[in-house]
Amino acid sequence: MSKAAFFSFQPLTIRVERKRMRNAALFMMALALIGPANAALGPNQLINGNFEAGAAGWSQWWGGNSGVGVGDPIEGDLCGGVWWHDDAIYQNLGPLEAGTYEFGGKLLAKNTLSDQRVVAQAQINDGTSTWTQQLQVVPGDTENVWHSKTTTIILSAPASITVTLLLIADLGPSPGGIGCFDDLYFSKEEETPEGRYYYGAKLEPHDQVMHTAGQNVSDFQAYWNLMDAAEKPACYMAYCNLVDPFVPALREDLERYRSEYGIYMPVQLGLYIVDSEDEIAAGLYDADIQRFCEDLNQLGYPVYIRIGYECNGAHNHYDPDDYKAAFIRITNALRANSVEAATVFNVIQGPYTDWYPGDAYVDWMSINAFSVWNVQNADTYTFLNDAHSRGKPVLIGEADPTYWHTDQGQASWDGYFVPYFNLIETWPGIKNFCYINADWTYSDLPDWGDCRLQPYPVVAQHYRDQMDNPLYMHGMDEASLRADITGITDTTPPGKVTGVTVDTVSAPAVLTWDAPDDDTGINRYEIQRDGELVGCNTLTTFSDTAVTAGKTYLYTITAVDEGGNRGPASDPAMLVTAPNIEKISNGEYDRGRGPWKTVWNAGGLSMTSSVDTASRLSGANSCKLVISQVTGTDWHLQYQQNLDTRAGFTYTLTYQAVADRSTTISVALQETHSPYSSFISQTANLTTTLQTFTISGIAPDNDNVNLSFMLGGSAPRTIWLDAVSITETSNNPDPQTCGEVYSAGAEFSADLSGDCRVDITDLAFLADHWLDTDCGPGNQYCGRADLGLNGSVNMPDLAGFGLEWLECNDPQDSSCLPTW
Repeated sequence: MSKAAFFSFQPLTIRVERKRMRNAALFMMALALIGPANAALGPNQLINGNFEAGAAGWSQWWGGNSGVGVGDPIEGDLCGGVWWHDDAIYQNLGPLEAGTYEFGGKLLAKNTLSDQRVVAQAQINDGTSTWTQQLQVVPGDTENVWHSKTTTIILSAPASITVTLLLIADLGPSPGGIGCFDDLYFSKEEETPEGRYYYGAKLEPHDQVMHTAGQNVSDFQAYWNLMDAAEKPACYMAYCNLVDPFVPALREDLERYRSEYGIYMPVQLGLYIVDSEDEIAAGLYDADIQRFCEDLNQLGYPVYIRIGYECNGAHNHYDPDDYKAAFIRITNALRANSVEAATVFNVIQGPYTDWYPGDAYVDWMSINAFSVWNVQNADTYTFLNDAHSRGKPVLIGEADPTYWHTDQGQASWDGYFVPYFNLIETWPGIKNFCYINADWTYSDLPDWGDCRLQPYPVVAQHYRDQMDNPLYMHGMDEASLRADITGITDTTPPGKVTGVTVDTVSAPAVLTWDAPDDDTGINRYEIQRDGELVGCNTLTTFSDTAVTAGKTYLYTITAVDEGGNRGPASDPAMLVTAPNIEKISNGEYDRGRGPWKTVWNAGGLSMTSSVDTASRLSGANSCKLVISQVTGTDWHLQYQQNLDTRAGFTYTLTYQAVADRSTTISVALQETHSPYSSFISQTANLTTTLQTFTISGIAPDNDNVNLSFMLGGSAPRTIWLDAVSITETSNNPDPQTCGEVYSAGAEFSADLSGDCRVDITDLAFLADHWLDTDCGPGNQYCGRADLGLNGSVNMPDLAGFGLEWLECNDPQDSSCLPTW
């Protein structure tokens, strides 16, 4: 779930009003310079039109039978209310300049309205005349539901406005009734230019708004299924942090859309750094940031990264100086590692400039738009103006109709979506929007309601119709996408990758290769193992840790250029892994905190993890776990890493551990699914003296498991871990015979005898056929002695034979495979 926008409110002061008037003036000046225009709504002139800030901006008549910031009887948040006909709530606006204004909001008659009207009234005084325009709900209108109302007000001269909320008992004798009001606005119709601005930012569409959806796999899939075939989203929204592994699962999901629909989607990524911005700023996360960059290079898709999203939100409590330093540090690492990423500065409505890291580090600016209040808030327009003045495209990072929901049919559409899409379509600096297709009912924000599209056909059909507008950029193939967001139009694919080598000494599998030629440059390399994509890289190397002991694999490498063109695959390169391989990544903590992660299975827990360079047990670093609060149940708090196991293979776990005081922890290789069985488990009694623990077991089946250190019963304690290792051992290497090597297509051309080695036997065979002619398919090119397939056995064949002299790949001969 998103760490979604929580609203912050500022008191009404003269300074705020002057700032708003200044921004409006700058806005109109900019519009005057850019020519032809369309109508759009400007900032809301009403203060606290949704009453979430209590009484701010509003005054009461003398009667006392009305309220501001009272409970919304339908949606559960706050609204304004009037319960007697001789009382009211009002707000004075003005003087407002001449022009066309829209006055609108929601009105509700609670319970029985009887013979009164619920009225939101604008009284206009331009100095020469006074008149009134009203929004109203009258007897006969459906009670206990919100009604969205609007009216247009034309001021031919500057005027003062009083907006009054009241009950009017002019239809009969009864004084009874209750009226409620919410999401009120009084906004001027202003001018925006035709077309989109183009600022030349990284990954910026030229003249369209990129269509994005989120925020998890199931919500995105439901949204995808709802959209028309030619209007699927062009961008995928997700969340991550600097520690937990996320790239393999994300890449698998993205690849599914590319393989099944031919659509290549970049990712809008929310990077969560709450409570770590100070450590990032101080350099304590540098190893994690480096690994994060390497992971993104292996994703194979461009990313828009909202670094520390909603940075100005009180709920995130970011220190401005630390946040700016963290943003800059992450940005510098992304650029140093050539990650195809645009950095995005994301805020919610309210002051934000204290957190802004500087134009040199920000590619895009971003604001969220939950609820119609955010859409119409003056802060939104201040932000849009600021982004334009800085030359930054705007990304609406998160948006959906909170409080309005999607279950009220036409009222939901009119109440939220109409002003939301009006903002997007008439503000030319907005270049990407993201819809959060979520049901908040069962979250920690239940009053936000169900904002999914798919269950509600009225809103869903309106939404699909909205996507018909050619302004929106929908999903497309990679070459077309890159032509738009990079400006590269290239139809010439790169050359074939050559020089592929495989190393099994430094890691389970490390591949290197030579870069091919290309006219626009290589964007990435795609690595396939046995025909399946296992990763990408921008460098000419790849480490594959997801392999099994004693197994044969065939790898191919394909280059993809900056235009999105794929070259031919390399020749297959065979890898035979050792019968004993390491399955744990970063067990010495020399590469930061990941891919280790902390899992909380109950409330009331507190633990921090860090890389300790002072109290190291093995190598340069150790893991330090400071456990402050637990529940008493060990599995409630887990520190873990995920891996796959193979049936019948032996797994040996070793680790070093020490604690500041004696304590007991549980350690297990545990299934990630029901019934959560473990085939390795141990109770470890830690002391202040360093100990090495070892335990092994045989996996009963092929499975996905977590190595879990279970710590929920051991607080308050400080525990150090190091040298964590799981060795996977196979007693049945694959392939088992030379014939299987040949069937895999990985034999040596000079292995004329077929025994998986090039030696004196093969030289003798070559001598037997020396200077033979008439070699061809009929005689298998003279028993394969014609290595060059040129019709005779001669000096070129001898030279080719020499290149492979004394090489072997016999899986039953350990001298052929040094890691065996």
